[in-house]
Parts: sequence; structure tokens; C-alpha cells
Amino acid sequence: MEFTIKIVNTPDHSLFPSGKEYYFLINPEHKVQELIKMIHATINRKIKIPKYLTFSLMTEKNIHLNYDFKINSYFSTDKELDIKDRNENIFYLYFHSIIPA
Repeated sequence: MEFTIKIVNTPDHSLFPSGKEYYFLINPEHKVQELIKMIHATINRKIKIPKYLTFSLMTEKNIHLNYDFKINSYFSTDKELDIKDRNENIFYLYFHSIIPA
């Protein structure tokens, strides 16, 4: 299934402008962690992410995606067309700083 990742905020507006979308094909049975790896690889092709900067994914309903859950656990249905109609295949990427302990 194709998933859309929308950039909400960004460390580099020239390479990752807010609102930019990226598309990934991945099986919804895979864990969120696999999608994160794909996103990270795409970002690393453009910029080197500093160690203090990370990102997380949220649903349209502002639910934080847990890396250990299957992607399809965030769907309200099993029907692909309904998933797309409800924008459940769109996730929002937020960059944020890691505060050292």
C-alpha cells in the first residue's frame, strides 16, 4: 500500500520544506519501525541528521505512532479504499530535538 508522509516542520527548508510530501510503498502488516527506516534513508540522502534531532510520525487525529505496532493497527477498517478515503494512509512527520539527560 502507498503511504504519504507529510513534513509538518523542518530543520532545513530548502531540502525539506514544510508541507512537502513523500510516498512510500510498504505492506501495512509491517511494523511502523520499517516505515521509519525507509523515511530515515530518504532523509539521509538529502541531509545528515544531527544526533540531537529526530522525528516522529502522527496520524491525522494526532495519535503518535508506536514503532513496535503494525502500521495497520492505526486503521479503522481493513478495506484499502476506505483507508484512503479516510486519509488513514497519510502520516505527519514532526522533527524535534532530543534533550540530553
